[in-house]
Amino acid sequence: MNGLLSAALAAGGLAAWFGLYGAMRLGTRPRPVEPGPSTPDLGDEPPALVSLVARGWRLGEEAAEATLLDLGAKGLVEFRQPGDDPAQTTVHVLPSTGADLRAYERRVLDRVTSLAVGDVVPLTALTFRDGEHAKAWAKGLRDEVIDDARARSLSRPRFGARARAVLVAAAALSGAALSAAVYLYPDRSDPPGWEVIAGAGIFGFLILSGWANRPAGERDTPAGREIAARWLGVRTWLREHESFAELPPAATTVWRRYLGYGVALGASRVASAAVDLGLGDRRRVWSTFGGTWHKVRVRYPRFGLRYGRTAPVLAGRAALGLFVGALLAEVVHPAAGALFLAYGVYAAARVGADLLVPMIVTGQVLWRQEWLTQRTSDDSPARPWLHHLAIDDGRSDDTTAWILPHPLAGGIEVGETITVTVRRWSRRVTAIGVSERSGSPPSGAPALLTADEVAQALSLPVQRTQTTTTGPIQEVRFITANRARAVLQLQVAYGAAGLVAWRTNFCGSPLLGIADGAWAHRDRAATRRGDATVLLTLLREGRRRQAELPSLLVLIASRLPAVEDRSAAW
Repeated sequence: MNGLLSAALAAGGLAAWFGLYGAMRLGTRPRPVEPGPSTPDLGDEPPALVSLVARGWRLGEEAAEATLLDLGAKGLVEFRQPGDDPAQTTVHVLPSTGADLRAYERRVLDRVTSLAVGDVVPLTALTFRDGEHAKAWAKGLRDEVIDDARARSLSRPRFGARARAVLVAAAALSGAALSAAVYLYPDRSDPPGWEVIAGAGIFGFLILSGWANRPAGERDTPAGREIAARWLGVRTWLREHESFAELPPAATTVWRRYLGYGVALGASRVASAAVDLGLGDRRRVWSTFGGTWHKVRVRYPRFGLRYGRTAPVLAGRAALGLFVGALLAEVVHPAAGALFLAYGVYAAARVGADLLVPMIVTGQVLWRQEWLTQRTSDDSPARPWLHHLAIDDGRSDDTTAWILPHPLAGGIEVGETITVTVRRWSRRVTAIGVSERSGSPPSGAPALLTADEVAQALSLPVQRTQTTTTGPIQEVRFITANRARAVLQLQVAYGAAGLVAWRTNFCGSPLLGIADGAWAHRDRAATRRGDATVLLTLLREGRRRQAELPSLLVLIASRLPAVEDRSAAW
């Protein structure tokens, strides 16, 4: 009897504390903010603060990017882009007249001035080379922005002093329960002394109270919600200008502070992508699912024996837990097998739920990366086994990657929209169906090149893959019909992106009489008409057939619209 009471006290005390902690985290989540009316009017809040309140009181690398662009709008630095590629932008430090800067603005400016040589530094040179230095710099920036937000009453700690006091008091009660569990534990020939009993309680109290005082993030305030609604209205206004998302950092000379705020609000994709202060990684990925560019935070499951495992494996572990728990309870003590029994029951229930109620997810593929490998024998090389598959399903700007078995990984491309059948607990993908591909042609739309035309020109049996989109560039590939090997890549870009593609890729010998211009060089050729640029590249099986590229360009040029009518091209 004392054994059951001892186990119940220990487990109950810990469960009650973590239950209270979870309930408090749930109750202090920032509530969604309803955007205000569309407006071009900017407020007094710096872009870094706007990034915090408009993105759910979570601060990402956009705060640093937006601050740098805002320094350009204030005349402290200047962005110069000598070519068409925003990555070639240089940052020029201008003479300062004792500008009154906030701590995080000064931190960003100091980063630029410390790297500048002759008051000039390439934009791409602002990245950090040391990971620890980058983390420390980013943490300092985050602390400074949050201090400013709290001083303006726009943000507050998720757990205030009262909440932490409640958790510490609950930790004391849980520690007392642990001491009582040690005191009541039966079958001891030498009962523990008071120092052991008290030590167990103190140890538990210190661990739980330390956990309670960990930073839990920020949450909203009434003033912060009001400011966030107004700035979300500014974001709506910026997104109504389709070309705004394509503006490079050098556009601050025209758009002034709007560009920095656009980055802070997720409305300026090109400028955000061009500015890199070493804070971005695969955990923050651009997505267009839903019709607008936005960044999604991605978590990648790495630990835990259940992720990606099949149902029979997990069911076997559940059965093993039940068997070991029952054996320990019978041979040793009823309380000895409680943990194994609890795991067995829980795992069996979750496996059953996975099998009975599968989940259907439709969204855009953000990232696919090999995660685990396996060997079939000691002499065989390691082969891919499981992949991380990050999908933006449009429900939130936060998502957790699913686990994709290697046999299902073939053909999945970043940017396409797919529908997957998954299991919630193991996060294993069991089936995949392609819903659509970003930039795919409308039903019945003619192609710039057909598979038969490519096959006839290159004397190879080929088939055409579906169209995909990477940023502003649409792409289609032709592959061999028998072995699916790459033959030809066709890329098309319109507007400013098309002009950039034409200028940055122009090389080789001009081809006269084709559209508004054309050229060919080795395995590549390009043509341009109106605001459209098309680039052809021979791949693997198509190489050494360069002589046929001009004839393909003639076919493409005859189908390119002279005006901007993109639906007709795809």
